[in-house]
Amino acid sequence: MRDLQRLLALFGAAVGLFVVVALSALPTGPYRSDYVFVESGSRTTFVESATETPMLFVIGVSAACALVGWFVGSFLIRRGWTFR
Repeated sequence: MRDLQRLLALFGAAVGLFVVVALSALPTGPYRSDYVFVESGSRTTFVESATETPMLFVIGVSAACALVGWFVGSFLIRRGWTFR
């Protein structure tokens, strides 16, 4: 039964790493606002503000997704699911 929890925790961590890679691939170039080009540093998005400490962001997102996987595994085990 613990194998299901471990599998879903590993899957959650992999999904978290994928999300971090996808967020880091977002374009960060200048954008056009009222027909004037503005540097990307003048605009702060959630991703830019959350990634000021990148390793903490990577570890935090991966750990959060792994915990969600672990809890989903616990819930499924209580419902009678098994991993064969």
